Amino acid sequence: MRPIVTLILIAVSAFPSTAQVSRFALWGDLQPGAYAVGFRVLYRYDNSRTWKPTRLRGQSFHADAQGRPVRIELWYPATLLKAAPGMKYGDYINLPFPDGFKEAATVLGNRDQLIASFSAPADKMEALLSTAVAAHKDAHAAPGRFPLIVYFPGLDDTQSLNVFVMAEYLASHGYVLATVSLLGQSSEEPDQHRTNMDIEATVRDAEFALSVLQDERNIDNTTIGAMGHSLGAIEAVLLAMRNNNVSAAIGLDGTYGFKGAAQVLTGFFSYAPRRMSAALLDLRKNEFQQQTVLDLSALNDFHFSDRQFITVDGMHHSDFTSFAVVGYQFHLPSTYTPQPGEHPWSRETAYHGYLNVCRIVKDFLDEKLKDETSANTILMADIKDASNGTFQRLPAADLPPSPDELLSLIRTKGFDEANTQIQQITQVLPVKWVVDEAVFNNLGYQLWATNC
Repeated sequence: MRPIVTLILIAVSAFPSTAQVSRFALWGDLQPGAYAVGFRVLYRYDNSRTWKPTRLRGQSFHADAQGRPVRIELWYPATLLKAAPGMKYGDYINLPFPDGFKEAATVLGNRDQLIASFSAPADKMEALLSTAVAAHKDAHAAPGRFPLIVYFPGLDDTQSLNVFVMAEYLASHGYVLATVSLLGQSSEEPDQHRTNMDIEATVRDAEFALSVLQDERNIDNTTIGAMGHSLGAIEAVLLAMRNNNVSAAIGLDGTYGFKGAAQVLTGFFSYAPRRMSAALLDLRKNEFQQQTVLDLSALNDFHFSDRQFITVDGMHHSDFTSFAVVGYQFHLPSTYTPQPGEHPWSRETAYHGYLNVCRIVKDFLDEKLKDETSANTILMADIKDASNGTFQRLPAADLPPSPDELLSLIRTKGFDEANTQIQQITQVLPVKWVVDEAVFNNLGYQLWATNC
């Protein structure tokens, strides 16, 4: 039987009227969890790859012994055993770095400064930089092991400023969130581009980070999620596809869902939808908002993924990042001209929309990574609090029998019974996923060899 598709269309008031304001200035009405928030930075080198050029024009070969630089930023549940100093917004910019990391750190720091300059009017930048955030640098980690979320910012974006509000919020509720530096393929091309090789470099940076974080005692490496915004959503899906320990993936206005852009994901050389078993949340602005035309066909073949699709009104592409909160609270002017037929948008709708996104993300993670039974009910309530939200779910299909299981079925119940079951399964799944010619050809040779 084909998976049952449920579609709920929700049209309700835009924002809750009884919301309480958080004690953190940039959190709005987001309510903190049981933990303080720690923040720390790890600097590592992936020696399996190079970063600096090994051969320059007119010069002999010179090996890059150091390897590719990877900066890992971590937000985590913390315990303030003593008066750990609180951080300011400006502390997320130009982070201190060790000797040897200056070249990459300069690229990342310049990018942070540029993104920050877009976030508030010039006369309010000093106030923004001095605004307290929830994190405490290098705070003592809370006891216990917590789910890990690997987050990918958008193309050539900043590591911290893109996600810090959501990262702090999730950390206070018992999650570790990690980002990795977005760098190009080499020091000669340090900026990220939307090419297969640059996407591959970023995904491999995240895979390297996962190996580094295996040693972190506060991380539960059996509960891992991947999340990304814009192009980063494609990288999050690829990480989940390539690492089956990732059991939940989230796309925030993911590029793969825009008309004409699906090929960025489906044309990627390691794209393998059969390997996508992580539960997927696709969360994005409504169609026609900011002249958007949606095409989610890139996710059609994720048959083994429990897929949930949510759209909300009153948001633009960048409003799925912490930029929405900063821009609203520091009165950043808008230069966008609405098109005929678009739903109303303002810095205020973006602000409230992003806070709802933070709650919805937490609800999804609570359900998928913490197995909290009430999380789905809370998720539905938070969707209702979003502006004109829509929800659709596609449950995951059952896995088909492996070649060995199918062979055992033939031996115990006969070919006709096995064929009947295969025919039923192929009503849901592509035939080649159930009976892969190359795999079964090899199985035939093995059986032939063992019976000779």
